Amino acid sequence: MDINKYLMQLEKLVNIDCGSHNPEGIKKVMDYLVEWYKEINWNIKIHDTNDSRYKVLEIYNHDDKHYDVMFIGHLDTVFPDGTVDKRPFKKEGDICYGPGVNDMKNGVLAMLHIAENMDKDTFDKLNICMCYNPDEEIGSRYSKEVLDQIGSKADKIFVMESSQDDGKAHVFNRKGKVNYDLSFHGIGAHAGFMFETENASAIEEAGRYIVEISKLK
Repeated sequence: MDINKYLMQLEKLVNIDCGSHNPEGIKKVMDYLVEWYKEINWNIKIHDTNDSRYKVLEIYNHDDKHYDVMFIGHLDTVFPDGTVDKRPFKKEGDICYGPGVNDMKNGVLAMLHIAENMDKDTFDKLNICMCYNPDEEIGSRYSKEVLDQIGSKADKIFVMESSQDDGKAHVFNRKGKVNYDLSFHGIGAHAGFMFETENASAIEEAGRYIVEISKLK
């Protein structure tokens, strides 16, 4: 593996504002990946999602009907536009900094270098997919159906996002995410008489819910 090439490419990807709500920035990252995968002659499919601004990349070496192994990574970050100007990519010693460098531009690029540096026997023997998700940080709200369809073709799937920084830990499962809209209704009372007349505080009840929800695992 050419570490200097990896770092040069990493700098290009990190220095793009590509928060989940910036589909133009996400597309710029995607365009770089398409260019680099074309250079190593992998097959490329670009899938529409239920929002035309967001695309899913399905990149494979042989046949797209079935995959022995699938690697997946996401192209979006949590950072607002302008973050790159404030703290662009930099390398100090063995550590790289910049928005999304760890979550997860390093893994996005590692997938490319796995493909590029794979030995011939592995390449010939296995059907391999590199899949890129545009909106993971907001729950894959646009890409979920496409990702499920691609993933259903794979025997093994590896998520290439970094786990812990001790170099030893591996993530085997993650907590999910659920969104709820809760409404609280009370019975109004004058503040001076609120303990002497019938009333019900919606704010107090919401506070109880917050405490109880925080206890959930």
